[in-house]
Amino acid sequence: MLESVTTLERLAREHHALMGLLREMELLALRLEEDRENGTDVGSSLDTIVEAMQAHLLCHVETTEELVYAALAREFGSPEPEAEALATEHRELQGWIARLGLHRRTVDLLDPAAVTAEVCRCLRSAAAVIGLHVQKEELIYFRLLGERLHPKPTRST
Repeated sequence: MLESVTTLERLAREHHALMGLLREMELLALRLEEDRENGTDVGSSLDTIVEAMQAHLLCHVETTEELVYAALAREFGSPEPEAEALATEHRELQGWIARLGLHRRTVDLLDPAAVTAEVCRCLRSAAAVIGLHVQKEELIYFRLLGERLHPKPTRST
């Protein structure tokens, strides 16, 4: 039980970091849209956010797939469908990072104003996926732990 509590505390810290990244992504999208006509340096902004996304996501994937999912499977029995679905979302998030990286490579070759709209769409889409993913993990795994720590009394007849 202690292993599961400690693992979920680590997951909560990861989620806190991801939610901070989500806010940074949304703020960057807003700033890029506001400054589209002013020639904002989209490239350096993308470098910063893509590096942060890679670092946070890599840490999150390692924490969840190698620790959380495994520990909770040992503790509760294998919640395989949920873990597989959430791991699939990790791959989707890696795809969004790759898309933003591709935009970073093309922004210097194309008109930055033309690329900005697509960059903002990608930032907002990735932020939405991160937010939903965090909520799902918390609903699934924190609920499982809560049920284990505070089982409902069984009624005897």
